[in-house]
Amino acid sequence: MSDSTERHTGSRGFEDQTNWPEFGRRLQQIQAKLVHGDGEPLLSGDDFYGEALRRLLTSGSGWMSRAEHEWHLRGLHVFNGSAAQTARRQAREARGRYAISARAIRAELAAWLREAGANERIVPSRYRRDGVLLAADWIDPATAASPYPQPEQDQEAMPSRTGDFRWSRVLEALRAAGEQDGEQAAAWWAQYTIGGSSRDDVTALARAVLAGIDACDPAVLDGLPAFDLAGYDAERYRVHAPHDAPKWDDLSDADQAAAIDATRDGFTTAVEDGVAARCAALLDSDTPPTE
Repeated sequence: MSDSTERHTGSRGFEDQTNWPEFGRRLQQIQAKLVHGDGEPLLSGDDFYGEALRRLLTSGSGWMSRAEHEWHLRGLHVFNGSAAQTARRQAREARGRYAISARAIRAELAAWLREAGANERIVPSRYRRDGVLLAADWIDPATAASPYPQPEQDQEAMPSRTGDFRWSRVLEALRAAGEQDGEQAAAWWAQYTIGGSSRDDVTALARAVLAGIDACDPAVLDGLPAFDLAGYDAERYRVHAPHDAPKWDDLSDADQAAAIDATRDGFTTAVEDGVAARCAALLDSDTPPTE
């Protein structure tokens, strides 16, 4: 060849950037030292060529053994899995804070609309008052609105804790309790769904479940553990809520609905994140073969 550093196209179609003539010169130097160098072991045959190649490929050449390559891949899988779990946890916490804030904002806005809709001086038209109350129902369906009582009467009968800092802390605790139940449900799902099947079947299932969760596919989400809405009662609230939380019977309908929503949100999010993490860990454990 006219150019000793000419690049070659490999069998996979990419350009080979290796400087093979330089490797050749270094290999000759190593072999010459093995033959003529003082203190060098007397080697012959396969031992001689094997030692020469070992010195060539382990002296900053950029090459690595298969075992070292697999070790680096396993390290990357562990790092990626840890980063993914951290990202899911942060996203779950952010969704929890947003859900609590959003419920409070919706309830406050709906309360203002209901107060305005019940006031003939603010909204003189009966048709428009009905529209305002309908909008309040749509924003905050947990509280009955039509006909909506006067704010003074409603507060005397059952004051809402919307905007109360202590009540927000109660909702956070309920959401955390729901997350604990959801994590247990996800572990149960993994044990009985991907714990006893063949490797090929489990890999295909894990890939399909991950894709379904990412796409919010109802066919996949409906197959995950579901929150027991019908079974949520005063006793479950008492177990989940902090010791200084108000009693279940003292809560308004809106606050009871908010308590159930917080627990259900925590449960559902933890189930999806837990199942996704286990499916991702299963797929990451399949180290791709090296050549």
